[in-house]
Amino acid sequence: MYLLGIAKGAGRKPGLEKLFLSPNAQEIILPEDSNALHLLQRVRDEAHRFAITGHRQQRAKRQIHSVLENIEGVGAARRRELLRQFGGLQEVQCATVEELAKVPGISVVLAKRIYDALNRFNLPNLLTLLRIFLIPIFILAYYTSGALSYWLTTSIFVFACLTDWFDGYLARKLRQESRFGAFLDPVADKLIVVVALILLVQSYGTAILSIPAVIIISREIVISALRELMAQYGRGTKVAVAYVGKIKTFMQMSAIAVLQLVKLEDNNLVPKKNYTK
Repeated sequence: MYLLGIAKGAGRKPGLEKLFLSPNAQEIILPEDSNALHLLQRVRDEAHRFAITGHRQQRAKRQIHSVLENIEGVGAARRRELLRQFGGLQEVQCATVEELAKVPGISVVLAKRIYDALNRFNLPNLLTLLRIFLIPIFILAYYTSGALSYWLTTSIFVFACLTDWFDGYLARKLRQESRFGAFLDPVADKLIVVVALILLVQSYGTAILSIPAVIIISREIVISALRELMAQYGRGTKVAVAYVGKIKTFMQMSAIAVLQLVKLEDNNLVPKKNYTK
């Protein structure tokens, strides 16, 4: 039995291929206009296309099954029905809870579960995660010496606050609201606000700032505990964020940004410290 191998030539340019014939790996170079070379090129290209297409199909199939198989209540029959109704995983990810619930065998509860699982790391949630990842950078910028630190710290904080608005807007606009996002968004807000308040108290060290900071942080802890308590009783929606809460968050973040940027000691708004002995 003889084996024939084909290798691409210099620069992978068609027509410069080299043939190797077993058993002695004899090198054969055919002319560029050879019909035999053209036939071998077509066979090689078709083999590559078949292998690559098959690999992509298998990989896509594994991705689809791995995602849907991890969702409780979604068995093989429901997976097939979802893919048949929507045409693919990407279409299933873009579907709303109402559209998912229209699929035979998918209840509203299961539709919400599928939606949350497929949209856990969508764009709104990634913006919320970015707000959390900005906290260490915010702290490092706060301890940077020089006047630049005020502008740098405020810029990072304002950018983080803008992501708080954008993630909610995009979630509604793109219909990508999820339970994970509803849980993560207030957590990110509380983290960055509490960190900012702690740093401000350390900087100014006066009752004018310390007392409001203690009240705000205590309030955040109480609200979080209340949400957890109501969730245990199945009434988590009873503590949903109201419009007045959004106004509070906006005014709170705006005040923190101003306090970061302005040296209040220079404006005689807080008692000046006497550092001389």
